[in-house]
Amino acid sequence: MSSQLNRLAVAVAERRAAGKRILDLHSPNSDFAISTVPADVLRTAMDSYSRNLSYRPDAAGSLRAREAISDFYLRKFEIQVDPDHLILTASTSEAYSWIFRAIPEGRIVAERPAYPLFEHLADFSRRRLDFVDHISPSDSPAAFLTVSPCNPSGTIVKQSSHSRIAETGSLQVFDEVFSSYIWDDSLSGRHFPRPVGPSFTLNGASKLLRMPWLKIGWIWLADHEKSAALQEDLLMIADTFLSVNGFAQDALPDLMDAGLASLPEYLRVLRSNCDFVCSTISKIPGLSAKPPEGGLMLVVGLEEDLGDEEDFAVELLREHGLHVYPGYFYDLRESCMVLSFAHRREILEESLQILREFVEKKRAKG
Repeated sequence: MSSQLNRLAVAVAERRAAGKRILDLHSPNSDFAISTVPADVLRTAMDSYSRNLSYRPDAAGSLRAREAISDFYLRKFEIQVDPDHLILTASTSEAYSWIFRAIPEGRIVAERPAYPLFEHLADFSRRRLDFVDHISPSDSPAAFLTVSPCNPSGTIVKQSSHSRIAETGSLQVFDEVFSSYIWDDSLSGRHFPRPVGPSFTLNGASKLLRMPWLKIGWIWLADHEKSAALQEDLLMIADTFLSVNGFAQDALPDLMDAGLASLPEYLRVLRSNCDFVCSTISKIPGLSAKPPEGGLMLVVGLEEDLGDEEDFAVELLREHGLHVYPGYFYDLRESCMVLSFAHRREILEESLQILREFVEKKRAKG
């Protein structure tokens, strides 16, 4: 992985040094997402907070913010979540770090494909992280990590997989940050598959509200003795750092209402983008793309005659300024690249035209 990162990083640095443009399709465009949230709501929230400045630290986070999160689960998923089972964090990355420190010693297991950030978070927390192709009931690590929809494949963890994890008796750390981006309607809302045993569910404002700058997330502790046993340890860590800023906590209820109210239109745009990208790629000989069940990413298959996926990504970036990731960055086994459709339509159109011409040129060379 380090080789691939270095080669892409060098190519990025070279183009920037030369003042050349880069089309960053390797990840969702945060500015595009942020632009879909009404700006007046943010101004109102900031004005309100500045007129009523106060600071009353609570290890779990402000009750008002936790009640807003509880209300979100009731409205979106028809689930009753006790605010006392919620702990606020500055991000889901921080939530992982706290959980890695709080759970008992032992292996932590994640299914492939997995987000590369997991490795760094485990290293920082001095924890052993193993990757497996399939979850087995015979396995019983300290914890299983699951992301649904998965980043980048878009696969949703089915209820049968949640049940298999519950059979192991292990703690499940369930990352649902993309759970508002479901393209298979039969798995959305109250039908969204969830853990059934001891678990921590992670979510936050970054993806849910398109507000990555707000820096607020949460851990939802399942009503299970194994989860509850770690609550005091997590609260001790939270109380030690008190990392969630006052404005984020105070503004969350209003920003939650605004973000969720404007979400349907953003979802409409994204669904249209996803259909457009999949349809366009299907017409490019040598490439293939299966519509994801959810999420903001797309895995694009590369036929053998297009060469090594790493060389493909580096050449595409260096010569044409189109930045995608080779599949093995995410531990994907097939030859592929990964890109996001969460961009303005004109950017997608330009990028796909570059991709088409690049592929046709490579195939013509034979």
